[in-house]
Amino acid sequence: MKFRLIFLAFLISNGVFAQMDQQLWVTGGAKYAYTKKLDFAAHLNLRIEPIILNTFFTELTAKYEVTKWFKPSLDYRLVSDRNDFGNYHWTQRVNLNANFEKKWNRFEFGARVRLQSTLSRVRSPESSFSDIAPGVRIKPEILYDFDNSALSPNVSCEWFFGNDAYSGIYVSKVRAAIGLDFEMIGPYNVSLKYMYGQSLLKTKSEHIVSFSFTQKYKRKSKEKKN
Repeated sequence: MKFRLIFLAFLISNGVFAQMDQQLWVTGGAKYAYTKKLDFAAHLNLRIEPIILNTFFTELTAKYEVTKWFKPSLDYRLVSDRNDFGNYHWTQRVNLNANFEKKWNRFEFGARVRLQSTLSRVRSPESSFSDIAPGVRIKPEILYDFDNSALSPNVSCEWFFGNDAYSGIYVSKVRAAIGLDFEMIGPYNVSLKYMYGQSLLKTKSEHIVSFSFTQKYKRKSKEKKN
């Protein structure tokens, strides 16, 4: 009986002191295929928790196809993040991504290794739980493309790595996701996801619903003259 009371007290105290973030991510933008191998993209990202706009940023991306299975990309972000006092501060971020892809039957296997850094001289005080904090992230992903269907379900699991002088390299957070990609009629891509993240350093978790919309453009080929 005494053991049960101690176990119940542990669960209650753990639930009281645990922190949980509930967020809505909304992304809209455009993607431009400059050539068959080079793409440019621009997106506006809003992150709301639960009704307060915590973070918004503009992201510019350049992606190049080295081979069919390796497509590195570079992201530039101009970020406005809300601190604990309700004030927004601006920072500049750069992401260097190594994107790997492989198709097998109707499955698409992918992995992204991201080096996330800052251009600001003074680093803003994001915690290790922050999604925009500098560090390394690794995300494997699996997508299934249904035959004659606009729906493509996908799952992923992302690992966030930090580094300091005391602990060296460590895993700070893990985020799992399940979603659907919609290949709409015309040059549109729509994605809907649910994500759950868990800190490995403290009792903090996150529940995220993400919706993104991208319009695709292609460079017009020059007509051949007779």
